[in-house]
Amino acid sequence: MSSTLTGVKALETLLKAMPDRVAKKVVVGGLRAGARIIVAKAKANIRANPSIDSGLLLSKVGSGVRKGAGPGTAAVHVGVRGGAAIVKRRGKKKPEKAVASRYAHLVEFGTKNMKAEPFLRPALDEGGDEAIRKIGQTMGKGVEREARALASGKTSFLTGKRIR
Repeated sequence: MSSTLTGVKALETLLKAMPDRVAKKVVVGGLRAGARIIVAKAKANIRANPSIDSGLLLSKVGSGVRKGAGPGTAAVHVGVRGGAAIVKRRGKKKPEKAVASRYAHLVEFGTKNMKAEPFLRPALDEGGDEAIRKIGQTMGKGVEREARALASGKTSFLTGKRIR
């Protein structure tokens, strides 16, 4: 997969000129928008695979954004969130605790006794270009929105906080 995103240098210059708080808001918004596309495709892959019989796995696919230390820096990850859920298995009398993150990698990559049934990698392959475009569009709109707010005097240029 290869993509070309134009205007990156201009966007980087604009983000550096904005207060850190505002720049991070724009970057995080863009990354979240792109991640939603990959998450939706991963969930569609799980639904389309009849041998994956777990609503738990489907419910735990998601994304997260971690803000970076520098101005306007952040990272996004898409994967299977941890956390347990009580599920009722077919053929079992009592509900039991299940953790999707304990077996998601086995589904994705397979084992010596089970063939791989990837759902995350194909989602990235299918939706990567679309996600990158969405990140660029969302960040571009965010920069415009925040620049208008700064220019109108509704936002402090020093702190990036809204003025009431």
